Amino acid sequence: MHKKIVSVLLSVALIMVMVSIAAVSVAAVDTKTYYFLMPDEWYSNDQITGAGIYWWEGTGGADMKWPGVKADPVEGYSNVFKYDVPADVPVIIWNNNFDGGPDETDPKYVQAYQIKDFPSESYWEGDSDLYPGGIGNFDGMIAVVDPEKTDVNYQGKKTYVAEWYYPYGDLNCSGALDDDEYGTDKTKLEKPLVPHISEKIVETCVINKVYEARVGDIVTYVYEIKADEKIQGVEAVLNYDPAYVELQNLDELNSEKGFENLAKYYPVLKEDVISNTEIDGEINFNVSKPAGFDFREGGVLITAQFKVLQEGETEIKLNISQLYSDKEYINDGVVSAEGLEILQEDVIIVPEPETTVPPTTVATTPVADTTAAPATTTSAVTTTASVQSTTTVSSKDQATTSPNAKSSTSGGTNTVKTGSEQIAITLLLILLAATVVMGAVRKKMEG
Repeated sequence: MHKKIVSVLLSVALIMVMVSIAAVSVAAVDTKTYYFLMPDEWYSNDQITGAGIYWWEGTGGADMKWPGVKADPVEGYSNVFKYDVPADVPVIIWNNNFDGGPDETDPKYVQAYQIKDFPSESYWEGDSDLYPGGIGNFDGMIAVVDPEKTDVNYQGKKTYVAEWYYPYGDLNCSGALDDDEYGTDKTKLEKPLVPHISEKIVETCVINKVYEARVGDIVTYVYEIKADEKIQGVEAVLNYDPAYVELQNLDELNSEKGFENLAKYYPVLKEDVISNTEIDGEINFNVSKPAGFDFREGGVLITAQFKVLQEGETEIKLNISQLYSDKEYINDGVVSAEGLEILQEDVIIVPEPETTVPPTTVATTPVADTTAAPATTTSAVTTTASVQSTTTVSSKDQATTSPNAKSSTSGGTNTVKTGSEQIAITLLLILLAATVVMGAVRKKMEG
């Protein structure tokens, strides 16, 4: 009788151990890494900080509540998120991680965005127009929303249509994708989309036909003159194209707004100058002073800063209609004074502060003299116009930690742990209990 009891107890203990071992084995599940480009419009309120992902079938689906789990932001990419999903999950729903509730009259209802039910296992032949031959695995692919295509789910909720694409490892940081940054051609897939800041093509703007500045640079325009007589009056306009460059500190250059800052832009003329920036693309200024302004040792007539807005070609050009002392050097834009010689106009590009390359001065190009100077005159006016470019590089670190942070490695080697620690403790308790029971039975048999 005692032997039968021992046999039964041993069988029960063995079965429980096997079940526990099986549970531990099931706890480790292969995963697939999916990416999602969340549209800007989905940030519909201040509570929304990123994407969410939801599933109801497969590992973890039974216990998941809407809108699911918060996806992980991909460092260096704007609006790109990822999540490691169990490989046995057949359908997922990307969303903006916000529960709008079922009440259509509630303002929160329209603030919740989601895609329609999205296959996450494979496409069979004919399932997708983009992939007529099918796809056997979406691991490492990115879901992109088509804002023009919508649907309605079983609850009557508006949903958006998305499609899988291969990311080509060059998503830009603005959140928008160009045609060459994702697509359906798997042969272009150089590597999985992993956290990094992609190298961007540098866009340049050629200023005054010779000098290059990058889009986003702040360039400083300087016009400098030298004359052997004091200048009593000036009337001029600095022309620029606002489509290519944006004038900085516009109000400070407008004397109607005040005179206290004018000396920064007119170091010699200072508060005597009348300056106006009301006309877009122009800085108009004039001054008249019988005592004159001393440019005999050289001095800056005007300086201004601009931000480069787009690539292409543009000009920042000073046009002087009147420049005179006791005689008129320039009248109606034409060099009229005897002995006036325009020596050169150049642009100097200063590399960004972070670089170790020394500043480069581009060779100057003399401007042809349009008026021959009589042999008897020695007076001259020297003009030098220059643009200086200074770039500040800034970086924005994106948070990469979340309550659901996962490995950034793509492929089938990731695992999802579902209570492994608790199962291990249960296994130890079962083995301990079995040992105690066996000891008690053995002691009773010996007694």
